[in-house]
Amino acid sequence: MEILNNWISGINDLLWSYVLIIMLLGCAFWFTFKTRFVQFRMFREMIRVLGDSANKAHEGEKHISSFQAFAVSLASRVGTGNLTGVATAIAVGGPGAVFWMWIIALLGSASAFVESTLAQLYKRKGKDSFIGGPAYYMRYGLGLNWMGALFAILISVTFGFAFNSVQSNTICEAMQGSFGFDPKIVGAILTVLTLVIIFGGIQRIAKVSSVLVPMMALGYVALALGIVLFNITELPTVIKLIVSSAFGWEQAVGGMVMFGALASLELAWSLADITMAFMTICNLVAISLLSKQAFLLLHDYIAQKRSGIKNPVFDKNKLPELKDKAECW
Repeated sequence: MEILNNWISGINDLLWSYVLIIMLLGCAFWFTFKTRFVQFRMFREMIRVLGDSANKAHEGEKHISSFQAFAVSLASRVGTGNLTGVATAIAVGGPGAVFWMWIIALLGSASAFVESTLAQLYKRKGKDSFIGGPAYYMRYGLGLNWMGALFAILISVTFGFAFNSVQSNTICEAMQGSFGFDPKIVGAILTVLTLVIIFGGIQRIAKVSSVLVPMMALGYVALALGIVLFNITELPTVIKLIVSSAFGWEQAVGGMVMFGALASLELAWSLADITMAFMTICNLVAISLLSKQAFLLLHDYIAQKRSGIKNPVFDKNKLPELKDKAECW
């Protein structure tokens, strides 16, 4: 078992310390350049669209608002990763790792934009709602069924078995340490609540997320701001330390821990890190090959805005390059 664990750890080190850091930063810089810093110059438009739920569903069609879609996405980002991931990154790379987490978050937003745009382009109409994501643009965009199937398997293993266990384990330990609750009882309650929400479909997930996520995010931000305010006199020293400690390979690698490190001392989490690494590689390859289509959609959106249209609508018939790609537009 020790040999297997060492072998898996070696693969993890190679993937997360070299392969993925180059691919993630490379794609982030490239997409930021090609979209002309879309994550910054269209920030105001993002806020407007986020709060705009004026687009109603067609009769008989279930609908979630822009804010609910945002809440569902944010639910997987604010939580254990923000606490454990940051702490682990700083432990690995020192204060300078914070600097690289800032850079990766800011520039990586362009990669997220391309990914989300492609997911919208290649989504399909399901029974009660639209379905899509990386597996769909791999299948319908690249025409690679095997790649879509591989991604689906990797994401099911990574999130379905490993990361859900991390979240529930963290909650149970916190409840036991703070209030003395039995982890078995807390785990059972979590399981029942999760089943009730998940089997309600995306509409129920969206409704619950739109209530819980703002509370969770506001609590997280309030706690962070409180810590900063109570130590405000140390802030200049902290920023100076972060910047001055940033430029070293171990610091950059430490910043990447945010993406892959959970509890890699255990074999199970090491395996999860590997599946997540390969899942990320598949996705980066796909969005890189299909990125031109995302750029076309962005240009079309901007052109419609400049012509005076408040809420641009994508019409595949106006873009011959994408006419045969989209089904739902």
